[in-house]
Amino acid sequence: MAIMYPKNIELYNATSSEKKVFKALQKQLPDSYTVFYSVQWVDEINGIKKESECDFLIFSEQDGFLTCEVKGGRGLRFDNGRFILEEADGDRELKRSPMEQSEESSRYFFKLYGQEYNDSFNGVYGSISIFPFYPVEDAVLLDHRPKDIVLDINDMNNLEKRIKKAFLFYKTKRNYGSLTKNQRLNFKNMINKKIAAKASAGSIIEAKEYELDIVNRVQDNLVYFLNNYKRTFISGGAGTGKTWIAYKFAKRASLEGKNVLVTMHSEHLALLFKNLFKGYENVTSMCFSDLVTYDGLDNNAQSDALMEKYDSVSFKKYDVVVVDEAQDFDQYQAMIISMHLKGSDSEMRVFYDMTQNIFDKDFKNGFDISVPPFTLRENLRNTSSIYEWATAETNLGKEVITNQIIGPSPISYTFKKEYDLKKYIETEIINLVDKENVSLKSIVLLLDHDNFDKYLNQPLGRWLCSLDSGEGKIKISLVEEFKGLESNVVFYIHNSDTPENYNYVAFTRAKYYLYDLSLKLN
Repeated sequence: MAIMYPKNIELYNATSSEKKVFKALQKQLPDSYTVFYSVQWVDEINGIKKESECDFLIFSEQDGFLTCEVKGGRGLRFDNGRFILEEADGDRELKRSPMEQSEESSRYFFKLYGQEYNDSFNGVYGSISIFPFYPVEDAVLLDHRPKDIVLDINDMNNLEKRIKKAFLFYKTKRNYGSLTKNQRLNFKNMINKKIAAKASAGSIIEAKEYELDIVNRVQDNLVYFLNNYKRTFISGGAGTGKTWIAYKFAKRASLEGKNVLVTMHSEHLALLFKNLFKGYENVTSMCFSDLVTYDGLDNNAQSDALMEKYDSVSFKKYDVVVVDEAQDFDQYQAMIISMHLKGSDSEMRVFYDMTQNIFDKDFKNGFDISVPPFTLRENLRNTSSIYEWATAETNLGKEVITNQIIGPSPISYTFKKEYDLKKYIETEIINLVDKENVSLKSIVLLLDHDNFDKYLNQPLGRWLCSLDSGEGKIKISLVEEFKGLESNVVFYIHNSDTPENYNYVAFTRAKYYLYDLSLKLN
């Protein structure tokens, strides 16, 4: 079976003709083919940006690639110089013939490869059109293209042979060489990068939204199910939806009229919850240090000494306490948080992931929860390329199931000079913002402690590195302050000797693009 992207077209808002072609390609082509569905692209022609889409891109490890335009409906006709698609709800005029549209995509991706890698694509490239519901034989309807590259209903049970014939047609027209292993990898990565760029630019694939709708229903059922347990642990690797489920627990409790405390170590994560709960007067969201200050105590005190001081002060207690990123707390801090429960009938929901325990803390039995943890396994945040790369690099989080969005492989470089590193970042951000229309707000620079001060409030190209995003600003953050958060594009800048669990946290903040950029100065 062919390797398909996505794995399941049923999650997409695909037409019946596209679904038919998808399933036929998947079933009939061998695994030496990779088939990409719905690859959108933007090109600039004579100073004007042109947007288009390739219904399918069929990549052969042996030969090269074919772009494919699929047209369904009940029939195709040529009327007064126009191509008309006959559909169930009426006729639709096409801007150009399907054959011409497919050829345009083919030329674009061939040209793009040369621009991306400064290398000529040695393999075959060409285009085909498929009409899965009716025959297309007339020379006018073929737009005077040879039948070798136009497939119809009569070819749907013999696609492998017909696609091989199309590759052979283009091979005999031009002098092609052999694809190297590097060219195969580069081309597939380039296509994944185009898909990720479109998602990062805000045009998130409809399937992802549909997937999240399904996930929302599953999570809602989980919240309902766990409502029978007053105190629970929920564990799971990065991107498995812990923070979002924590939000749902808190929201459900607030709507029931309960007073809710949401707490965590990170100020940035606390701010996220505060924004989510604007207008909810019975939800208090604050990081642990602010909670201690709110209770009238010194948040700089050692946690064991701090807990003893709680015996002599009065402080607000809550019907429900939700703790996110609980692996950041030690036993005494966990006990202090537990003390904020009103009584034995109060609810406590504790979310954690020990693979992200970068502070080397252990809450032990501080939360006083006897029920074993409920474990989340499916990654919802990262492309499979990012998450699989993160686990391979760190040997952490391998029990997590990746999602079906593949995405481009992370880019990893080691620099010996800080100047070269900054120039590289500047160039890449310019490409993302100016060429791919990625919003600057979708980009975050994550840094370790050794590099953070080198970027804070410093210029980077035409932007300023800042703790806050805004006009002309690039958001930067320490890795630990970004736990529980995410960004479409992450540039991770660190020294080459950072610990694996620190790297794991940084890598898994990226949804679509990850740049792993390390410095080795000695």
